[in-house]
Amino acid sequence: MAADELSRQQQLAFHRRIVSNDPTAFAELCEIALPHLITFLEQAFPGQDAHQRETIAIDILLDYRRRTDQFDPKRLSLFAYLRMAAKYDMLNLIRKNQRRERHLEPIDGEFVELSESDGNQYRREETLQEWVEQYTDLSLREIFVEVETQLEDPEAQVLVMMLERVRSTAEYAEVLGITQLDETSQRREVKRVKDRIMKRLERLGKRIRTYP
Repeated sequence: MAADELSRQQQLAFHRRIVSNDPTAFAELCEIALPHLITFLEQAFPGQDAHQRETIAIDILLDYRRRTDQFDPKRLSLFAYLRMAAKYDMLNLIRKNQRRERHLEPIDGEFVELSESDGNQYRREETLQEWVEQYTDLSLREIFVEVETQLEDPEAQVLVMMLERVRSTAEYAEVLGITQLDETSQRREVKRVKDRIMKRLERLGKRIRTYP
């Protein structure tokens, strides 16, 4: 938790006040959350325009206020939810700018080694951004909200880590509660959970594509 971040209990208290239409709650939250989000975006995207970072931070807070029902405090803290939304709105903006400039390569593509059962080959790991482009015109944030509501812990936590580009098998093993397994078994189980999540993403995508 960052130094300027409220405790989870304090964040939940703000959310409850906002949902109950407390007249001062949202303004009080913004005084703390806005600089927190701007600092987060500065650190995550130092090369982006400062005005764009500030605009996204403001828009995220306003959107949260309009659609508080999309935030589930049982899954994430409020600040984690806002940071996630800000990050993927910024990635979406970068993607649009790249398209405008005819630079269509993925922003954060990586190559990963598959397990021995897959022939020890290398493949491109499909990022959520690439999946969105393939299956739907929704924004990354909208996709996250759609999918996150369908997952239970610990899969919901694994999805968040995937979105944050966590690479450490040990970190996933900790969340999944399989630290007692050997490294090979941990890697196999983590891959199994990730594959299951990706299948859910694919099914969601096919459903979204059928929307009128």
